[in-house]
Amino acid sequence: MLNDLSYLGKFDGVVAIASMIHISVENLGLCFTRTYDILNEHGYLFMVVSAEEGKLNSSYKEINNVKYDREVYGYSKKMLEQKMGDMFCYVGEYSTHDEHWKYYIYQKR
Repeated sequence: MLNDLSYLGKFDGVVAIASMIHISVENLGLCFTRTYDILNEHGYLFMVVSAEEGKLNSSYKEINNVKYDREVYGYSKKMLEQKMGDMFCYVGEYSTHDEHWKYYIYQKR
């Protein structure tokens, strides 16, 4: 989501289920710009983010005595909208019983 994917053409929607959680705060704006660039006019962005905020403890794993940082982040709706600026407008939130995840739908302006 950080690379230029415009060579693929335009899409009616982008579904970001297991990707936004790996985008750092520093790269979040670029992520939204790249997504905006590949959406058709009034295209949709459906994203799933952690309900927690900031870098999450689940980022850190140890496997065979080797420590890994998978960089897992959580974002509030406010932070997401701050980083997307006026590129997208909020459509709604998908309701679920899972309190650990938030499911947001935005539309390209």
